[in-house]
Amino acid sequence: MLPAYTALLRDFAAHVGLDPGILAETQEVVMAGIAIGLAFEGDEHHGDLLYFADLGAPSPERALPVYKALLEANHFWVGTSGATLALQPDTGRVICCGSMAVAGADGADLAVRLDAFIDTLLFWQQYVSDTLPQTQASYLPAWPMLAGA
Repeated sequence: MLPAYTALLRDFAAHVGLDPGILAETQEVVMAGIAIGLAFEGDEHHGDLLYFADLGAPSPERALPVYKALLEANHFWVGTSGATLALQPDTGRVICCGSMAVAGADGADLAVRLDAFIDTLLFWQQYVSDTLPQTQASYLPAWPMLAGA
């Protein structure tokens, strides 16, 4: 694992008031009630910090419309703010993930990135679980595929 990744986690923890040792060990942070996993992908020279969360599974009767909306939202990331929505193999659970380069990043950068990510997570978690208020779905013109879904 790249030492800069561990340093980034520690700097983020200090920036947001978490215990740096615990965050480096667990590689998980909970925001707005959603557990966000953190992981390193790369080699000893460079890499990315991956962040991801499980948003649950749609009910069987809503599965196909939800899957269609996920695919449409992923198209040029128009409905995901740059994150990617996917289905976890064998479970049907929706996973949302994103990444950022470790090089040059600090704890404040990661905090800003995760703050934006949580907004995306909250929206899609409500959509997947069918608890999104209809007024909110129609309020988001960037995501027209959700209107009436």
